Amino acid sequence: AKGEVLTRAETFAGAPRSIEAQARELLSSARKARPAVTRALNKVGKARDGKLIGRQFAVKSEKSLLRKMNELVKEGRGKVSASNVGAKISDSLRYTMQFSKSAYARSTQAALVDLQAAGYRIQKIKNYWSVDGGYQGLNSVLISPSGKKFELQFHTQFSHRVKEANHIRYDKIRVMNDGPARRILEAESEALFATVPVPPGSPGMTWADLGFEELDKGMWKWI
Repeated sequence: AKGEVLTRAETFAGAPRSIEAQARELLSSARKARPAVTRALNKVGKARDGKLIGRQFAVKSEKSLLRKMNELVKEGRGKVSASNVGAKISDSLRYTMQFSKSAYARSTQAALVDLQAAGYRIQKIKNYWSVDGGYQGLNSVLISPSGKKFELQFHTQFSHRVKEANHIRYDKIRVMNDGPARRILEAESEALFATVPVPPGSPGMTWADLGFEELDKGMWKWI
């Protein structure tokens, strides 16, 4: 929730204070950057016949951020520590831009070109439309002119609706051990995403003209 502040007892038992300090710094910088970033994205979205949706959720809640940071440390196998996990977070500030199915590929590419021209550095692009099965959409990580890293997702109305409908399943799957119950939820999630119509041209979107190279199928990184 907006302005949510948790006591230590409400976070994680024994969670290092360094994680809490990093989380609060990330959220502070997100709130400071939010007005300028929102204006820029709103301008680009309108220019490309799209719109920003869910702006009220642009700043991640402290509870959700702390949970993610704690999980990254646990799953990092020594590569991510309590002292550096903050550098791995790209979605303390996050947005969704929505375009029509027919204009999606063209408008998504144009929007990222516009943002780069406006001084936003595009750090990473993941095109899930080119990956078989699962989540459908395009996720990107950008850095604002002021230096704030944030996530920008691109969706159609249908793909966003399915993503939101799957959110409860995702939260359950995330904390479940492997087993029949988890596999049932995963199959249900896959089946729901399979109903999403793929926008024309979206699996083949490329980004070499923005200075990117493809690292893996659908994954592009700034050189």
